[in-house]
Amino acid sequence: MHRIFITKENVKNNLITITSKEKVHYLKNVLRLKVLDYIFCFDGKGREYKAKVLNIGKNIILLEVIDVSSSLSELKVRVTIAQSLIKLNRFEFVLQKGTEIGAVGFLPFFSAYSVVKPTENLEKKFLRWKKIVEEASKQSKRVVMPTISFPCDISKLILAFNSYEKVLVAYEKSTSSLRKLLNESKNLKNILLVIGPEGSFSPSEIDIFSKNKASFFKLGPNILRAETASLVALTCVLCLTCQLGG
Repeated sequence: MHRIFITKENVKNNLITITSKEKVHYLKNVLRLKVLDYIFCFDGKGREYKAKVLNIGKNIILLEVIDVSSSLSELKVRVTIAQSLIKLNRFEFVLQKGTEIGAVGFLPFFSAYSVVKPTENLEKKFLRWKKIVEEASKQSKRVVMPTISFPCDISKLILAFNSYEKVLVAYEKSTSSLRKLLNESKNLKNILLVIGPEGSFSPSEIDIFSKNKASFFKLGPNILRAETASLVALTCVLCLTCQLGG
C-alpha cells in the first residue's frame, strides 16, 4: 500500500485533510486514488495512520483514519551523521542512503577543505534535502523521519557534541577501530559520526575535536570517498551495536 508524509496539522477529529498542491497532484494524478481506496500516512514522529479516501476535490483530499499505530521498527541506538559538505549530488546520496540504513539525523557542516563554501546560497538546496529525506523515509517504510540541520561551521558543530554520549570522528591516521571504541563504551544510545571531506580534516580541526573529547577511528586500509565513508561507518556502528544484520 502506498505511503505519504503528513504533519500533525493535517489530522483532526479522525480525519486527515490534504491540501498541499504537490500531494494532491500525487494522490490524484500519479497514484490515481479513488474514493474508498486506502493509503498509509506517517507523521515523521512515530505515528502511522491507515486511512480511507472519503472525498477527492479539485484542491483538497479528505481521508478517514481507520487505524493508528506507533513505531516499533526504529533502531534503539540513535546515530546522527555529521557530514562535512561535499559535492552536492554526493551529499544527497548520503541523505538518501543514510535514511534507508537507519540514521536518525544529519548535521552538515563546513570544514577547512569542504568543496561547498559558506558563501553559497543553500536555502533552496536545504528544502531539496528535506524532501530527499522525506522520500527516502517513505520508501524505506520508516515512521520516524530523520532530522536535517542547516549547514553550520565547526564552532557550532563542537557545541552540538554535548548532545551525544559518544562522538566518533573518521580519521585516516587513527589507530583505533569502531569496534574497539564501541567496546569501550557499553550501552550507548546516542552517537554522532563525524565524517570529513575527501581532503580530510585540517590539523587544527583534529586538534579542536581532540580537545572536545571526540574519539577517532579508521575504517580500514583503503581510503574511501567521503560519501562512502559515511555509509560504511553508519552500517558498521549499527551492526556492532546489534541493530542490523540479525
